[in-house]
Amino acid sequence: MNSLMVGAGLVFTGIVLISSRFIRKGLGKISFFDGILVGIAQGIAVMPGVSRSGMTMMAGTAAGISREEAFRFSFLLSIPAIMGAALLQAREVGGLDTFLSSLPSGWYLGVFAAFVSGLASLYVLRKLVIASKWWVFGIYCLALGSLSVIISFLGVW
Repeated sequence: MNSLMVGAGLVFTGIVLISSRFIRKGLGKISFFDGILVGIAQGIAVMPGVSRSGMTMMAGTAAGISREEAFRFSFLLSIPAIMGAALLQAREVGGLDTFLSSLPSGWYLGVFAAFVSGLASLYVLRKLVIASKWWVFGIYCLALGSLSVIISFLGVW
C-alpha cells in the first residue's frame, strides 16, 4: 500500500461525504435491498483510505434510511468485520494463545485507552451524522487526500 492509493481513497471518501449535503433526509427503515446496497458500499471500503463507516452511512442515507438508523446499522455491520480481522490475525501468528502471549506487558491499558477514545469518537461522529454535518469531515479527507496525492507525484514520500 502506498501513499498514492491511500490519498486517492481519501479523496474519494471526501467527495462521497461532501455529497451528503445533497441527499434528502431519509425516514425509512432498512429493507433487504438497502442492506445489499450498504453491504456493497462496505465492500468498496476495503480500498486503502476509503472510510468504511462513511461509505456505509452514505449508502444507507442515499437509500432513504434515516441518518440515525444509518449510523446504527453501519456500526452493527462493523462487528463481523472487526471480529473476522481479529481471528485472521490470531490465526496468522499461530493461534489465540500464541497471539496473547506475544502481546507486551500492559497491553490491556492500550486496549482500555482505545476503547474509551473510540467511544468518545463515536459520540462525536453520531452528533455530526444526526446534524448532517459529516460533510465537514469530507473536506478534511479531501484536503488530506489531495496533499497525499500531490506529495506522491512529487516523489517526496
